[in-house]
Amino acid sequence: MSLTDAQARAAHAAGSVAVVAGAGSGKTHMLVARFLHHLEAHGLSPLEVVAVTFTEKAATELRARVRRGVQSARPDDFEALAELEAAPIGTLHALCGRIVRDHPRSAGVRADARVIDEQERAAWLDEHFALALAALPPRLFTRLPYSRLSEVLRALLGDPLTAQRAFAVGGESWSVWAAQARRDAAHALTSEPTWREALRTLQAVLGEEGDRVEDARRTALDSARRLLDDPSTHAEVLRTLDLRGGSAKAWPDGALASVKDALKTIKALATDRGDLTLQVGVGDAWWQEALPDVREAFEGVQAELSARKQREGLLDFADLEVHALHALQDEQVRAHYARRWKAFLIDEAQDVNPVQDEILRHLYATARLTVVGDEKQSIYGFRRADVDTFRRARTAVTAEGGEEVALDVSFRTHARLVDACNAVFAPLLGDLHAPLRAARPSSTAVFPIEAHVVDGEESTAEQRRLEAHLVARRVSALLDEGLLVEDRDGPREARPGDVAVLTRTWAALPAIGAALAAHGVPVVAAGSGSLLDTTPARDVVNLLTAVALHDDVALIAVLRSPWCGLSDTTLHTMHRARGERPWLDALAACTDPLARRASEFLRTLEAHRRSWSPSRLVQLADRLGGYSAVLAHLPDAERRLADWRGTLDLLRELERGEEDVFLVVRRLREYLQAGWNVKRPAVASGNAVTLSTMHGAKGLEWPIVVVADLAWTPTSDAPSVLFSPTFGVACRPEGSETELPVPYALQSTLAARREDAEARRLLYVALTRARDHLVLTASKRPPRSLFALLEPGLEAAGVDVQRVVADADDERDASPSASPAPVPSDD
Repeated sequence: MSLTDAQARAAHAAGSVAVVAGAGSGKTHMLVARFLHHLEAHGLSPLEVVAVTFTEKAATELRARVRRGVQSARPDDFEALAELEAAPIGTLHALCGRIVRDHPRSAGVRADARVIDEQERAAWLDEHFALALAALPPRLFTRLPYSRLSEVLRALLGDPLTAQRAFAVGGESWSVWAAQARRDAAHALTSEPTWREALRTLQAVLGEEGDRVEDARRTALDSARRLLDDPSTHAEVLRTLDLRGGSAKAWPDGALASVKDALKTIKALATDRGDLTLQVGVGDAWWQEALPDVREAFEGVQAELSARKQREGLLDFADLEVHALHALQDEQVRAHYARRWKAFLIDEAQDVNPVQDEILRHLYATARLTVVGDEKQSIYGFRRADVDTFRRARTAVTAEGGEEVALDVSFRTHARLVDACNAVFAPLLGDLHAPLRAARPSSTAVFPIEAHVVDGEESTAEQRRLEAHLVARRVSALLDEGLLVEDRDGPREARPGDVAVLTRTWAALPAIGAALAAHGVPVVAAGSGSLLDTTPARDVVNLLTAVALHDDVALIAVLRSPWCGLSDTTLHTMHRARGERPWLDALAACTDPLARRASEFLRTLEAHRRSWSPSRLVQLADRLGGYSAVLAHLPDAERRLADWRGTLDLLRELERGEEDVFLVVRRLREYLQAGWNVKRPAVASGNAVTLSTMHGAKGLEWPIVVVADLAWTPTSDAPSVLFSPTFGVACRPEGSETELPVPYALQSTLAARREDAEARRLLYVALTRARDHLVLTASKRPPRSLFALLEPGLEAAGVDVQRVVADADDERDASPSASPAPVPSDD
């Protein structure tokens, strides 16, 4: 296999190796070579080499590429090729499942236990959680009411092992933690360049004695000088500086304005650092009393749910990790795998969570380890991934005599875009930044990054609409102008399938898709968002609700939808004429041809309601009403049809041999009420623009990438509970004026830092999906937005941010159509 020098060093390392793989640097190619090296140089069987990655798709691709590599390098080694089909190449959860199945007694599970996915777990938990909560003693709801305690326990159950360890942390260190946090905050503040620049401004001038701003200047300098000695006292002085008044005559050379600006900066910075005045107080007293109740409630609910899962033989992904780790506490189990598995290849190591890291360290303790990751691409904090696990693995490899190799050559992106992105990433990532080099030269003179911001005072919704049209115009222009992109056979003009539009969340993508379609650009959604939020799913839920429950609101939604196609005018006429009659009777009496057809359609479904399964009933409705045929003639037909087929598959999963439409409808409505995210089926983009979230684009690439909705800012909602093995469990008190408990405040500060760092890494992932050209857009420029994070880098890279004044009269009508959403019932 052809390898770069760095790839060869990593693939052929004699012992363990840690590989830092930049975006597009050929890490999978290197991993295949490493796998082959273990077979050839170390004489291992494929059954002795464990390769772990984080998605089924990535695992399938890795196995296929290893298979091709072995076939090419050793075409006559039929034994190795046969063993390869059973080799432990898969996801980390698949590895945990293997351990649990191999050693059920040590793992503490039933031998016939079945693994349920996240969707099935959510349904199961929703069915049994309330019962477990209701079994708790009423006294446990004294300090945290039912709704709050329910929310807290659900969060803790998402990572039960970490929660158990967190509950073991007591409150004896809270005052020590608070004092350390004050010192750390003071040192961090006094090291900030903005703080130092403001102090230099205050030190450089002197106002007249008695001037109010001069008094404030002296107070600020005195408290700033003494801040490290007593952070709490002097931070409070700085936060309460009085900046009113001041006479320009009292200041030389018009210095009043600059002094006031510097004082505002000092005051704002001291205010932003909440830990400067962190003290043990009333919030801690409240939590000290509430903590035992929450611990008892968690232990009770956890025990009840675990016992029920054990009786039913069920394991969710968190259970897999907990029980696999439990099995590995057994020395004989560890010895078994030490004999069985001689080498480990761990891909995407930056996405490992602490429990998974503990499992892996037990397994590879005596094996050759290849750990591959990129801290800059750690973007799954919401799954409790911890980038520090990769850092610790790198340190451990080198400490034990292994090598560390950096793959810093991008095979994805041309030189000019690599250089421009390096300039953007330097201020964005800070110390984490590691410049990439390009393997291919640039073939175009066009500057590869452009940035646009919609200028105006419109509402957020209107600005988003204008940004959607901006994206559509830019994509259309790039395609019409024949922007050159690199293909295997050389440069060619760009096509719609070369373009992807990425956003932080799914919310902005429907409007962008509609705008692209309105401009004549084919578009396909990559499968982000929830299936239950799609039009086909809503139409199916409304249909089944109308048939099973005779729900009037759902019935009207069905009549307006492609199932029946009645106009609002017809419905209004029927409503005025029906009086007290049921809608179905009014429908039968209506002379409108479409209404008569709709009446026959619904009565046919009613006739089969008690004898047919929901999925069969919906298929009958499709044959009668031609629903899927309508979808096939709408914009983005492939995406709509995939959602239609996905909805039918969901119905079949929910039926499980159950013929009662009512029970399936109730389950679907529970899903909707709970806001569950049911994964949408993926579709091939073909020659159409791909719409995806930034997270969904991880591991993918396109010649042209538009990163849109960069005005997105993180929510300010504080979670009800935070927990870690370091600072324990802590809840947020009710009321905004109540002091936060010290362990909550500390973890909140850490969470905010992690979220900021992850937002920067997410931008790195999004921008590095582009091979040839990058377009950045925002509807405005809020201070805490993604665009604000990028601005210093864009300036360093010489990117001219274009302010766009959109003419609303010019815009085409691109409002995405949507069927009425199902209305939750009270049953």
